[in-house]
Amino acid sequence: MKIKVRVKVSVNGLPADFIVRDFSGNIVFCKRFINPFNCFTFCTRSRDLIFTVRPYSADYTEQSKFLRFPCARCVCADLNFNFTTPQPYLQSFTLVDANYFFPIDSAVLFFTKLF
Repeated sequence: MKIKVRVKVSVNGLPADFIVRDFSGNIVFCKRFINPFNCFTFCTRSRDLIFTVRPYSADYTEQSKFLRFPCARCVCADLNFNFTTPQPYLQSFTLVDANYFFPIDSAVLFFTKLF
């Protein structure tokens, strides 16, 4: 099946990677440094695909869209990925004692945005 995809990505999420996988996790198509408006054409045998935009900025999480296409020779899809507000993440890490392997509750690291 030949698939034509028009992808629109908000400027906040650029530069980014565009990755297409089947439901088994195999990469069907991959493109780096995409623009706000893109048009890609590729061939695949799988009807079930996962379209992912992964921004290089750690402020935004990747977005994925899961699509099942009909049995046809050619298919066209329009996808829109909006990265409007940064996702505030709070990652906590617990320090573990090397000798006795028990957690130390008072040792927790918090990372914030540096810029």
